[in-house]
Amino acid sequence: MKKMAVPVVVAPLLFVVVCTCCALAQAQSLEATLEHKVASFDLEDSTVRRCLEELTARYDFTVGFESIPELPQTQPEKINLRVEKGTVRDVLNELVSQDTRYKWIVSAQAINVLPVVAGEPWMDAVTGQPDL
Repeated sequence: MKKMAVPVVVAPLLFVVVCTCCALAQAQSLEATLEHKVASFDLEDSTVRRCLEELTARYDFTVGFESIPELPQTQPEKINLRVEKGTVRDVLNELVSQDTRYKWIVSAQAINVLPVVAGEPWMDAVTGQPDL
């Protein structure tokens, strides 16, 4: 009976250690992505979506993007984005400075670009927080 107790205790501990290492590696990978050097990034008369598509295609990473619903009669906001000798972080900062309807964040697993209303995530502003 005592021989079985060791694997039962060691297996969960090993799982926790492996998960912690994976999470740490992911966080370091995201930070490395943000610090990746960008020689030149220049897009004119573009949208947030198009800028993110180009950025992720050039520098081979994935970004989560939650777009603001556009009304059928409206055109998406157009931006002119130019970053010389910067980083992916600089491009993201410039992007959200030009279209202030969005902000970017780093979660545990990804870089996300989210809509904001009055400084709050868009869905929180629209739906509110439920009373529990």
